[in-house]
Amino acid sequence: MPAARHTAKRGPLHGRDILRGVPLAARLSALASSSALAACVVASPELSDPQPPASSQGASVELEPTPPPPPSPVYDAAELAEHISDVYLYPPTACRLEQLLGEDGFAALEQKGGLYPNDLDEGSEGLSYVGRACPQPYCESALTWVHPEGGLLVVFVDAASSITIITNDPSLRRDPPLSVQRFLEASIEERGFEHVDAPLFSSPEHARVDPSSCRGPEIEARRQRYLATRAMRACDPEFSSFWQPAAVSPGGGAALHFYAEAELDTPRDETLSPGALVVTGWPHADDPSFVCAEYVDLAGARVVGWLRAADLVELPHVGGAPQRAQLDAFVTGSTPAWLQPGAPAIDLGPLSVVRRGGDRVDVGLEREIAGHTCSMSGGLELVGPRVLAELDTGCGAAGVVFDNAIYLWEDGSCSGARATCTGAYRPTPQ
Repeated sequence: MPAARHTAKRGPLHGRDILRGVPLAARLSALASSSALAACVVASPELSDPQPPASSQGASVELEPTPPPPPSPVYDAAELAEHISDVYLYPPTACRLEQLLGEDGFAALEQKGGLYPNDLDEGSEGLSYVGRACPQPYCESALTWVHPEGGLLVVFVDAASSITIITNDPSLRRDPPLSVQRFLEASIEERGFEHVDAPLFSSPEHARVDPSSCRGPEIEARRQRYLATRAMRACDPEFSSFWQPAAVSPGGGAALHFYAEAELDTPRDETLSPGALVVTGWPHADDPSFVCAEYVDLAGARVVGWLRAADLVELPHVGGAPQRAQLDAFVTGSTPAWLQPGAPAIDLGPLSVVRRGGDRVDVGLEREIAGHTCSMSGGLELVGPRVLAELDTGCGAAGVVFDNAIYLWEDGSCSGARATCTGAYRPTPQ
C-alpha cells in the first residue's frame, strides 16, 4: 500500500530535507563499523524532490487513479498510551519495529534501556520514546516515534557520533516530527558540531506502514496478555518486570507453592523450598497478598508465577552489610552442595564463585550499570553454613548463600557513583 502521509507539528525543519536541515557538516558518512546496525541497515537511494508531470498546452494529461483510503488507524489514542515505558514490548509495535529494523536493529533498540514517553510532542498526533544506554554524554541513545496511522521513525545515535534515521514512510525525511528535530539538535549540541557526521537516512523497501503479519489473532492474543500483565492481573515471563530480591521465608520450613493465575487459591505443581531466592515484581491488582515472582535454578531453568507475599522476606538493599543476626534470619540449613569443598567453580550471572580450602570462598565480579562499573575480587569467609564475611576483597563485603544464588552487600569501596556490587547474583535464565 502507498506510504501514508503523517502530519506532525511544524518546527524549524518543517519542509526541509532532514539531512540538510540541521547544522551538520555537509557530508554523509556510513555508520561506524562497530555499530550494531551496520549489518542490518541499508541506506535507501538518495531521495529527490518529486517532479511535476510533464505536460504541454492543449495536451490531455492522464491522471493516476486515486489510491483507496487507508484502513482504520493502526493505533487509537488509548493504544498509544498503553505503550507506557516499553514501546518495544507492546506486541503490535514490537512486530512493526522488528519488521522495519530487522532482528539485529531491533535488538540494538532494546539495548538502549527503558524507552520513556517524553514531552517533545506537544501538539503532535504521534508519541516519541527516548532511550539511553547511560546518563553520560556520548552514550548511545535512540528515539522511536509512533504515529496512530502506523508511521514509525527510529533515530539511533551511536558512541562514535554517527546518526542513523530509519522509517517506514519516506515523506518523513522532508517533514520530520518536531520531537525528532529536537532530539537531533540536542544530540548534536551535546557532542559538538565538529564531531558529528550528517545523518544516514534509510527507508527500507521491505518496510510497510501496516504489515499484515503484525495483525491477526496471535498478535491480538499477545496484546491482551501484555495488557493483563501491565494491569497487574497476569504474571507473564515475557512481559513482567522483576526488581526486588526476596528469600523464601525459612520460618515455616515447608515448601512454598506457586499459585494458578485463574484461581489464586489453587496451588500449582511447582514448589520452592526455604533457602531459595526469588525476584519479585508487582502485587496482584485484585489481591495484593500475592506477588508476581521469578525463580531461576542453578541450571538456568526459569519459573514465573504468583507467590504469597507473606511467605517471602525482602532483602535490604543498603550500603554496607546488615548485622550478622540479620543475615542468619534470611536463610537456614546446611551449606548447599555447589559450595562444598571440592565443588567446581560456578557462575552466577557476572559473579564467579569457587570454594577454596577451609572456609575461603573466592569471588570475581565485574558489573556495569548505566555506564558505571563495580568490581570485586578476592576472598570471603564462610562464617556460618550460609553466611559470608569480608576476608580480603577490600569491599567490606558480606553475603548470604541460597540454594540457587548469592546475595552480596559491599560498603561502597568497590562501587562507582551510580553502580554498586550490592545485589542478587543468580544463574542466567535459559
